[in-house]
Amino acid sequence: MQRVDLAKIRSDYSISQKDLAEKLGVKQSFLSNIERGRSPLPPEKLDKIIEIFEIEDIDSYYIEDIGNNSVSKSQSDNTNSIINDSAIFEKFVGIMEKMTEAKYANESEALSRIERLQDRNDFLNSQVDELRKDLTRLLHENFALKELLIKNGIDYETKQNHNNV
Repeated sequence: MQRVDLAKIRSDYSISQKDLAEKLGVKQSFLSNIERGRSPLPPEKLDKIIEIFEIEDIDSYYIEDIGNNSVSKSQSDNTNSIINDSAIFEKFVGIMEKMTEAKYANESEALSRIERLQDRNDFLNSQVDELRKDLTRLLHENFALKELLIKNGIDYETKQNHNNV
C-alpha cells in the first residue's frame, strides 16, 4: 500500500510538523500519526498540501507502506535476524515471564493486604459495637443511680459541683 511521505515534503519545503498541522487545520498528533502510517491522509488534506506547496508531481512523494510503518529493507533484515536469533528470543520470553510473575505476585500481595485490612476493619467495628453497648449500659446505670438519689432526696448536682471545686 502506498502513502504520501509527509516527512519528505516537510523536509523539502523546510516546514515543521507543527506549522504544517496549523496550515492543514489538524492537530500535530494527528499529523504525526499520518506520517507514521498509523492514520490515513484524508484526500482533502492531500489536496490542501498540493495547493500550499504548489506541488506538480505528488507521485514522487509516494512511498511503499509496509504494514503500519515504513521500514527500509536493511531495517527489515536487521529485525528479521534479531527475531530469528533464538537466544535473544528465549531471553525475551524469560524476561516477559518474570515480569508476568512479578505482576501476579504484586497483585496477590495487594489482595492479601486488602484482606488483612478488611479483617482488621471488621475486628475494630466489632470492638466499636461492644464499646457502644457498654456506653449504653453505663448511661442506663447512671440514669438509674440519679433516680435513686432523687428518690432519697439527695441533690446529686450539688454534690457533683462540690466535688469539682
